[in-house]
Amino acid sequence: MSLQSILAIADAGSSQFLGMPCLEAFDALFRPWAYHTSIQDGIDWWMAACAFYGGILFMIGSFSGSSQYLVHEAKVGLPNAYNALVYVTFCVGSYLFTLGCFLMTVPIINEGYADRLLLWKLQSAHLRVPPPKYRWLGFKPHSISYWGGVIYTFGAVLYNIGTTVNLADQSESVYLSLTKQLILESVTFLVGGVGFLLGGASFVLENKRRRFLEGILLPRHHSDWVNLGYWVDWLNFWGGVGFFGSGVFLMFPSLSIEAYRIENAIGFGLGSTCFAAGGLLLFVKLALARKQLLAEGEQYDHVRGDSLGSVALSAMSEQLDSPR
Repeated sequence: MSLQSILAIADAGSSQFLGMPCLEAFDALFRPWAYHTSIQDGIDWWMAACAFYGGILFMIGSFSGSSQYLVHEAKVGLPNAYNALVYVTFCVGSYLFTLGCFLMTVPIINEGYADRLLLWKLQSAHLRVPPPKYRWLGFKPHSISYWGGVIYTFGAVLYNIGTTVNLADQSESVYLSLTKQLILESVTFLVGGVGFLLGGASFVLENKRRRFLEGILLPRHHSDWVNLGYWVDWLNFWGGVGFFGSGVFLMFPSLSIEAYRIENAIGFGLGSTCFAAGGLLLFVKLALARKQLLAEGEQYDHVRGDSLGSVALSAMSEQLDSPR
């Protein structure tokens, strides 16, 4: 999953993370409060957190479901260890993922917000003008990444439905016909997996364009090998492939228990591992961006821009505010 809201400088110099100390590379993971100094910083952090922690919960549910533990035919309710490890974790993970997918669209909707805010700071000293509004909803039809975020969110919502129904169906008081089970517990996962697959492909297409195949296979250029954004997109695409594959398997309820375990481990298990790894790299990307900004003498608690123009405006603002 590639985040346009994170400064382009983090991608341009992402090879530097190879030489960063471990604690410094994962600074955003261990010190979240340092990454909530502005609304955009907070959104960037929560996108990474939802991908990472949602992926971890998916991993727990997936690999628990592929264990040697025998699933009883009778409904035994939530206190059962198997149900807690599989259904609860998968359900909570899906809701975290939905939040992260929705947040993908927010920076795209507010593109250029930091520039407008800095301009307002310069103008507000002389003119009484209202500050620019930060929007949570909007429409960006010409942005491939925007549509990628929308498709991701659609797929995640379907997973919310499927995992919630799956969880509720473990209770003795809940009865679903075979048709309802097929639609609510299988079709939702299949179509949701298509959403994850297409959403991941959208971000690769946005960043690689004609080199799309290179973006989903293996990079040919050194700049891609050391580019964090490339690997975030790559991991999210293949995570979507895994979830789509598992969705296809779920459409065949007559599969044996062994086939179900293998499908859980390969499809959901490896797919969720990709999502979690992508979220972890987003944390590294945030830490790298912060380190580079501090190295350039910028105060991190100052509103960040997403272009060279905003950096210049920031310097102008500091000059105007300084005593003469």
